[in-house]
Amino acid sequence: MPLSWGCPVPPTSCKIHSMSDTTARTGLLGAHPHRTLFLAILAIIFVAVLVPDGVFGGHLYDFMVAAVFLAALAVTSRSRRQAFLALAVGVPAVVARLGFSFVDDTPATNGAVLVLNAIFFAYLIWSFLRDLIVVDRETSERVFAALTAYICIGLLFTLIYAHVHYRDPTAFRIPDELQTTARDSESRYVPAFTYFSFVTLTTLGYGDFVPLSEEARTLAWLEAIIGQLYLAVMVGGLVGVFFAEATKQADRASFGGGRDSNRASLDDE
Repeated sequence: MPLSWGCPVPPTSCKIHSMSDTTARTGLLGAHPHRTLFLAILAIIFVAVLVPDGVFGGHLYDFMVAAVFLAALAVTSRSRRQAFLALAVGVPAVVARLGFSFVDDTPATNGAVLVLNAIFFAYLIWSFLRDLIVVDRETSERVFAALTAYICIGLLFTLIYAHVHYRDPTAFRIPDELQTTARDSESRYVPAFTYFSFVTLTTLGYGDFVPLSEEARTLAWLEAIIGQLYLAVMVGGLVGVFFAEATKQADRASFGGGRDSNRASLDDE
């Protein structure tokens, strides 16, 4: 039986093999995992905003972050190696976020949770950007990968700001309407700092929420720079990917047309 495209097995087996590869790359969130994850994160954030603060004993935002982590695990676990790496950094982050939410807050435990969560967020951002640059995905998936990474940057700074404020209540000047009575709970400040983080990331800057300490101001300008550089680099990268794919499709079309012309000439002879 003749073989095609250098495949070491018959064409039928090649087709079956490619179908299994496609299924493996699809993952748990369907054929468009980044789009699904992006919409899931937005839904989780909206639900957390609409649900009253007292639900789940004030730990709703801990559950929200854990849900984001679990959804992201499904996206980043595309191969055995990536699944092992994702579980290695994701499971400790989820367990720490949920487990320590039911014990009294201390600087040591909250710092450990922040470190584990920051490591996992960094891994997620790296994984999404890698998909944007390296992995062969359609343009819409690349766009949603870039958007999801942008949201993860904002959520990562949210957790950092909340921890800084927990350790030093004078680090930020928070509007009275965003203050919480549970000053001993770091997670109660996550909603307020989600607002501050994304206002800073987009350099919107209403001025009602002000960093006062040197540490807080440094984090704020660092996030603002990251937000601006990210948009500039990602827009340029996506435009480059779009033109590269368009050029590749044009080359394939011209190659196919030339091959058909040669075949027609041979038939005429």
